[in-house]
Amino acid sequence: MKPKSQSADDPITRAFIGHAMKVHSSVGPGLDEEIYHQELVAALTAAGISHLSKPRRDLVYRGIVFHFGKTTADFSFVQHPKKKHPADSGRPTDYL
Repeated sequence: MKPKSQSADDPITRAFIGHAMKVHSSVGPGLDEEIYHQELVAALTAAGISHLSKPRRDLVYRGIVFHFGKTTADFSFVQHPKKKHPADSGRPTDYL
C-alpha cells in the first residue's frame, strides 16, 4: 500500500491548493506568473488565511544555514501551534 502524504491532511496545504486551482480556473492559462501570484494573495486574504507573500530568509537545510544569500519562497504560512505535526519544529511552511 502506498504511504499517505502527511501534507495531504494539512488544512493549510489543502486550502492553498484549492485556492490556487480556483485562481487558475478563473484567470486562465498562459499569463505571467506574477498575475497568478497577486490573484492568489487576494484569494488567501479574502479567505482569512494568514500568510506572507515572498518572504526572504536564510536557507536552512538539516540545521545547516547556507550563507550565499537569502531565498525567497512564493508564500509562507505559520501553522497554529496546537495543530502542528509532532515532527514539525515550528518553522513556517513555505511554498515555492
